[in-house]
Amino acid sequence: MKDRLEFDNFVGMSAEELLESYAGKPARRFLVVDVHRLDEEGVNVECYRETELRNTDTPARLYIPEGTTKGEALFYLSRAIKVLKKDWHRITEHPGLYRLYHLDDTSPDD
Repeated sequence: MKDRLEFDNFVGMSAEELLESYAGKPARRFLVVDVHRLDEEGVNVECYRETELRNTDTPARLYIPEGTTKGEALFYLSRAIKVLKKDWHRITEHPGLYRLYHLDDTSPDD
C-alpha cells in the first residue's frame, strides 16, 4: 500500500481543454482555506473569499497535491478544522476580509 498520493495513470486536461470546460459553468462564491506546509515556526492557515466557475455547489472541497502522505493530509486538514471551529464567526462576518492564522506545531487539536 502506498503512503504517498500518486497519479501514475492519470492524464489531466490540457490548459485549453480546461478553459473550454469552464466556459459554460456559472460563477460561484466560496470561502477558501489554505494550509501552508509546516516549517520550524509552525503552520499558516489563510482564509479568504474566492469566485470559481463550477456546476456544483458542493459544501466543501479538499485539494490534496500529488506526493502528499496520508499523515500530512490528515495533519493539515486538522489545522484547517481547528481554525474553522475556533473562529468561524470572525472569518465569515466580514465580506472580502482576508485572515491569516499562525499555529505552532504544538497547538493541541481540541
